[in-house]
Amino acid sequence: MAHGDRFAGSGRDIRKPVWVTRLRAKRTKYRENGGDITVSAGAQSGPAAFAQAGVTPSEIDIAMIYDSFTITVATCLEDLGFCKKGEVGAFIGDGHLAFDKPGLTINTDGGGLSSNHPGMRGLFLLLEATRQLRGESTSQVNGAKLAVAHGNGGLLGATHTGGTVVLAAD
Repeated sequence: MAHGDRFAGSGRDIRKPVWVTRLRAKRTKYRENGGDITVSAGAQSGPAAFAQAGVTPSEIDIAMIYDSFTITVATCLEDLGFCKKGEVGAFIGDGHLAFDKPGLTINTDGGGLSSNHPGMRGLFLLLEATRQLRGESTSQVNGAKLAVAHGNGGLLGATHTGGTVVLAAD
């Protein structure tokens, strides 16, 4: 059978595995933590996830970040450690997110606006990250080895949560 097929009748998937690197990190941020909409729970969950995985943000090829609002993506890029606080504009302006350049590529499925937004988008972040690491995405980034999926829920500047998962190609 070809790569990606299933064993006849067994239901076992023999596609290339993608590994969740150790544990996922999730955190809750409350108003008492500052109430600043430019700081998300990703400032807490991101460093924990990267530490557990033994990687740094600079090693990540694909970032799937829940894009409920433009500020959410910008805030999460900073809070996850892809750039320093207040530098996301320059980070993006310098071409760091360009799909056709080496470095970080985000939301390769088009994000919630272009792909889908069923109200619970987190699973789709994990699915696209997995497709990228398997080399199966319709918008494939060549050579992708590490991905991060980060979702958040609730209200920025109030009670909200952030979950960060680092995935690795086999």
